[in-house]
Amino acid sequence: GSFEDAKFNFENCPWSDRLKVHHLPFSTFAAAAQKKYDVVVCNPPYYNNCLKSPSEKVNVSRHTISLTHNELLAGSMGLLAPTGKLNVILPESEFYVFLELALIHQFYCTKKCIIFPKPDKPHHRVLAEFGLLRPVNTESSAITIRDRNDKYNPDYINLTKEFYIHF
Repeated sequence: GSFEDAKFNFENCPWSDRLKVHHLPFSTFAAAAQKKYDVVVCNPPYYNNCLKSPSEKVNVSRHTISLTHNELLAGSMGLLAPTGKLNVILPESEFYVFLELALIHQFYCTKKCIIFPKPDKPHHRVLAEFGLLRPVNTESSAITIRDRNDKYNPDYINLTKEFYIHF
């Protein structure tokens, strides 16, 4: 189902001529790749060793069953050009575990953006960019998705408008 959704979205976006969807495990794709990439963007499975859903489909998409963070980092290492970047979104608790694992793979956090669902709620996600070159400083920012009236924050709209069909 995810493959079909991605294929539909790729075919119907402004960059359809530059996109190709592959239906195979990430590690298989990374091992067979013949070229290097500037960017790998991934919304990886989030959770390691957490309570699972009764739905196997949900578990595969949210838990590191079919793609571990170690596999993502190892595959990205082979896919990226020397100045390439790996971009991920993770729950805050998983971000710090991922950060330690990334350092083992010699990936360095170059940017991180803390995501708040609303102004009065604690942050729950981290957008992070990792590179193979150690930065002098990690660029940090924060963004709030919705305001107190449940309207999308203009900064969030600006960040996602080119990729999110609702804007």
